[in-house]
Amino acid sequence: MDISDLNSRLDSLSFQLPRYSRNALIARACKQHNQRQREKANRLDDLYAEIQTVSPHAHPNVLARITVNYLQSLCEARQPELAALRGQAEHFFLYARFRSLMLDAIAQSYDWLVDECERQRMI
Repeated sequence: MDISDLNSRLDSLSFQLPRYSRNALIARACKQHNQRQREKANRLDDLYAEIQTVSPHAHPNVLARITVNYLQSLCEARQPELAALRGQAEHFFLYARFRSLMLDAIAQSYDWLVDECERQRMI
């Protein structure tokens, strides 16, 4: 698929986010985050690497961050061609638009994540 096709696809893109309770969503986000941290430590093969795990009792800002990241990963899994643009300098603006649409969808679906979506939009 070429870039013009991807760009036009963004115009009609809609995200079907799962509807979980706050606690269930946080539990899933923590599980994914912790799994990714273990995988990262294994890749580094560093005996002294400390795995940064998160529990559902962590600071609310940390939970909001990893929850938004979890929901973004779900969106990217359903749009692999667009997710593949991440990190490619020549497609920076296209991926930024895709990411902005993801953050909009997350904020609309989960009002308690609005502030974190806005924070991530700025970074």
